[in-house]
Amino acid sequence: MTPHLLTLEDGLTRLTLAPLIGGSILDWRLIASGQPLLRNSRADALNSGSANQLACFALVPWSNRVGGGGFHGPDHWFALEPNSPPGALPIHGSGWQQAWTVIEHSSRHACLQLESTIPFAYSAQLIYTVSDGQLNIELRVTHQDEHAVWHGLGLHPYLPRTANTRLQAKTAQVWLCDDQGLPTDCVPMPAEWDFNHGNTLPHSRLDNCFTEWDGHARIIQPDLGYTL
Repeated sequence: MTPHLLTLEDGLTRLTLAPLIGGSILDWRLIASGQPLLRNSRADALNSGSANQLACFALVPWSNRVGGGGFHGPDHWFALEPNSPPGALPIHGSGWQQAWTVIEHSSRHACLQLESTIPFAYSAQLIYTVSDGQLNIELRVTHQDEHAVWHGLGLHPYLPRTANTRLQAKTAQVWLCDDQGLPTDCVPMPAEWDFNHGNTLPHSRLDNCFTEWDGHARIIQPDLGYTL
């Protein structure tokens, strides 16, 4: 059974959302050519019910991995269980593994809402808007648990990669990671990971945190004919 989908269009691009699968993006592409701007979701992605098989999902109420079995809030220990087997650590919060409710939907705009008690009580909204070939995603969270806690929000887009894909993003240093993907040491930027002036992507695995990013990045796709 195909989950409920939403479609937004701005005349240039078409955005397809899967609210019941983490409020995620199934597809974003150019209307005229059909060119995908995010990666193509796997053919069986909807049936899998897993947001990490789609094109982009929200990270809430935290992003990345958490070690040590949980974390300390200002006045309380929050225990966390691994949530993405076979991974041994809790990762990317709980919003991506829950169904979101559609509270607004028009031809170019959608607002999705999540009322969660996992791993603590919070309310979140995802607001998607397309306009003149631009996609804007706004993620909001309101903490509702009796204990104060840190929140960390993010987005997890997947993009096509060819042999000539290039990335330009201003950063200063990078955190090296251990075998579990947790950061260990902050070091100067290795040459193959220096994307300040545009660089091809390394062949080795790259799943690291970069420091002092200014919030702007260019993903250059000469083989596919566009830049984001």
